[in-house]
Amino acid sequence: MTSYDFLHRRSFLRHLTGAAFGLAGAGVLKDLRLIQSALAQSPPNTIFSDYRALVCLFLSGGNDANNLIIPYTDDEYTSYAAARSELALAKTAATVTTQQPYYILPLSTAQTSGRPFGVHSACPELKTLFDSGKLSFVANVGTLVEPVTKAQYSAGTRRLPPQLFSHNDQVVQWQTSIPDQISTTGWGGRMADLLKDSVWQAPANNPTANRISLSISAAGFNTWQVGNHEHLYQVGTAGSGSNSGGAKTLSGFNSTFAARTQKIRDIIALGQNSGQTTNLFQRDFTDVFDRAVDAADTLNAGLSGISAANNAIINGAFDPLLVNTQPGEVRSLAGQMKMIAKLIAARSTSGLDLKRQLFYCQLGGFDTHGGQLTSQPNLLAAVSRNLSAFQSCMEQLAVSSNVTTFTASDFGRTLPSNGYGSDHGWGTHAMVMGGAVQGGRVLGTFPTLTIGGPDDTSLGRWIPTTAVDQYAASLARWLGVTESNLDVILPNLGRFASRNIGIFS
Repeated sequence: MTSYDFLHRRSFLRHLTGAAFGLAGAGVLKDLRLIQSALAQSPPNTIFSDYRALVCLFLSGGNDANNLIIPYTDDEYTSYAAARSELALAKTAATVTTQQPYYILPLSTAQTSGRPFGVHSACPELKTLFDSGKLSFVANVGTLVEPVTKAQYSAGTRRLPPQLFSHNDQVVQWQTSIPDQISTTGWGGRMADLLKDSVWQAPANNPTANRISLSISAAGFNTWQVGNHEHLYQVGTAGSGSNSGGAKTLSGFNSTFAARTQKIRDIIALGQNSGQTTNLFQRDFTDVFDRAVDAADTLNAGLSGISAANNAIINGAFDPLLVNTQPGEVRSLAGQMKMIAKLIAARSTSGLDLKRQLFYCQLGGFDTHGGQLTSQPNLLAAVSRNLSAFQSCMEQLAVSSNVTTFTASDFGRTLPSNGYGSDHGWGTHAMVMGGAVQGGRVLGTFPTLTIGGPDDTSLGRWIPTTAVDQYAASLARWLGVTESNLDVILPNLGRFASRNIGIFS
């Protein structure tokens, strides 16, 4: 066994039996048996020697990826344009019109077996990342209970995710990767539960030093990072220059208001004194409040310890995206990704010295039933510019191979236009980026862009050919999850033949 075999079996199973990953019904016992079998030989934890982080960028609302990446042969473009109608991008810059001023930027075919693809012209940075081998696409990925073909879908002989094409349901299913049962935890949170004892070594001079969570969100609450024990920690977004963002704290809880700060700490200490109250809820609440205060202190101290040189790198990458001349979508995402970059730069600070981390950011507005021709280009530009800035930042911080960024979304959208935009779909195309990624590739199976074709439910909604489980398993394996423990965090993974979709070499 290696350092990746990281779980105290009895401790984890004891907690897990009580929470049961939030599963309901007869599947619970089955999944617990799988978990117990997978962890039967797990040795005591050891600390990872290297640093790795996953960054999830969630495109909220259901990104129309049919206009993000497009196959570029004459026949495929003709089929695409016929189905998309007024939503279809012009094939070249020379063929744009007043109605459709955007076109397709061709991508390098060096790693696509010569098959040509292109991206939306609002995304020149994505083209550069792809062509330079730093970014790949994962084609037609989505929520699946089990593999399903067009014939099986039409005949109703396969189980399908419940409430397909519903925002709330599909977001939860994407982020839990348990589409056919109730789950109160996300697959990121379950990873954090597994990893939590193997990512941090308390300083020798302070064995009780506070540690913040592995899971940090710059976009508020999300299901992906919810664990049974390792809870997500929410931080504020960063502004330009010295406006660093950081932990969310009580108003006036800082050194400037020393007396007020001390009074609050005195109240916390009073609540922790078992002789002062027999109310267990009060004491538990006080403990949670105390941990939140300590975590805020730890995080803000870590951020203040970033070197001037690294702050200059981060400001240089993101401050041009935070000015008012940039679209609001660009600025919104830039504040989040700059905050994540700062936390990664502060990774070696005491209390932040974690060997594995999970970050979450989000951009909304992708529910483009109407106005898609004007709204989606701004959204895609925000994604493109910020991913480029973030990757540049990671390279200058010398952690490009240690940080992998991936995208997810509620679902894809219909290939046909509804006259103003597109409607809810199913399979979509995702992106993965970083120095460890095999870049310049289109992974998975790209759908045939034909209404009623072999990949279509009948309305231009793609039946996924890669499951979220498979996508998640490839990312989790890179983060350090053992092959057997993949079944712990992804109970449905065994239903699919392939457990590795080739994101990493």
